[in-house]
Amino acid sequence: MTGREPLKAVNEKAATTMTPSRKRPAGKKIMSSIKKKGGKLRKVLTPPRENRVGCTKTPMRKGQVLTFSPKFQNASLFEIKTCEFSPSEYQIEPPSFDSTIASCKICNIMDSYVDELGVDFDFADLMPFGGSPKQDIHMLLMGEPATMIQKEKPKDSKFGPILEKLKDVASDIVVEGFYRDHASSKEIGRVEICIFSSESLRQIIVVYRGSSLLQDHPKIGAQKVKKDDEKNQDGKDGSYEIDVNDMVMKAYEETNLEESVFTLLNRLTGFKPFFDVAFTGHSFGACLSSIAAYKYAKSKPASRVRATLFGCPKIGGQKLRNEIHSLPNLNILRVERTTDPFVSLPEGHENDYIHVGHSMQLEHTVTSLTRKDEARPIAIKLYKFDKNRPASNFFNTGVNMALNFSKIKIGNEVRSYLKDLQKVYNLNLEWPQSFEVIEASAQKENFVEHKLPVGYLA
Repeated sequence: MTGREPLKAVNEKAATTMTPSRKRPAGKKIMSSIKKKGGKLRKVLTPPRENRVGCTKTPMRKGQVLTFSPKFQNASLFEIKTCEFSPSEYQIEPPSFDSTIASCKICNIMDSYVDELGVDFDFADLMPFGGSPKQDIHMLLMGEPATMIQKEKPKDSKFGPILEKLKDVASDIVVEGFYRDHASSKEIGRVEICIFSSESLRQIIVVYRGSSLLQDHPKIGAQKVKKDDEKNQDGKDGSYEIDVNDMVMKAYEETNLEESVFTLLNRLTGFKPFFDVAFTGHSFGACLSSIAAYKYAKSKPASRVRATLFGCPKIGGQKLRNEIHSLPNLNILRVERTTDPFVSLPEGHENDYIHVGHSMQLEHTVTSLTRKDEARPIAIKLYKFDKNRPASNFFNTGVNMALNFSKIKIGNEVRSYLKDLQKVYNLNLEWPQSFEVIEASAQKENFVEHKLPVGYLA
């Protein structure tokens, strides 16, 4: 046949040269067969590659988005970590006065409700009431605030005082959940957790409270959880947990409330994605709140987590401090009164225990003994990661000496913290907008003494 061959003949000729089997061999076999036959290199479809980054071994398909979750097998290799010398902008963001005093008011409510409503009062009775379940769920899914579905309030008049206190925190505050559990140790007692939310504050607030005895006198001791060799023998990760106070860790783990609280927080952050999660607590409750804030921030790297702690003792050593400060989405602030001796606990173990986060000191300047306490001004200073933070002389006198004077107020009550913060508004005092500046010579000396921890990336 002269000229060009018909298209049908060309297709039939090409079909006879192809292999009869439609099953394609592996990529290596195809390349080897082409080389052996000496034919031309044809464009073939390579087999799909496995995803070796995440926890799943299924092949990635076209259009599939690769996500990094903390539950993935190799997600730790891609974590963004910081340190004290190169923190994120959120880590060093100064706290606002409104959020700080709101956290203090909530802690005051948690510490004083026992005297007003009894030891068995359940904050769940203050959760939203009324309306049909379908309508409530529809409003939540549409992003409506929870106050829209709170159609009825408890009719019992005994709830009146506590409702007024909650309204003083924020006009739209809502109780989202309440948990209570008892530890096996009588020394620890019970632990209570209450979760609130507020549209005006744009926060989901989680407050921790210990037993009344530990709230008044947080004697947590100086014993840590376990040693390195004992921790490794148990087959657990001997990381930060070995550097935490034993009583604090027992109270946190034995009550077994973490799963319930984190599940509710995940649901609330799904309804309110632009809300910050704020942990708070006073005294021993501040110790538990700091551990919970660290664990939740580590499990949710995309969420902004803040912890505002009042009168918090030292809960761990340098290893725990480095681990907490390595999270770019966690901001911890400790509010301390200079007359609170418990913030220096445990005593005599300065090398084993150290504070975490920033510190805000409320210094009392006694200008005149004739002036009333409400009229005495206070000086508020903010220290970045406790750098250049002066040690109070009152701390060195010892807690035992202060406890001998049982009739004298030593200033560790949460209501004392609330009075000091209310002075800022009543006396029109200046609220710190930045951290205390460290001199150049002191900053150079401080950097030489504290070297950058190995393994922490900016």
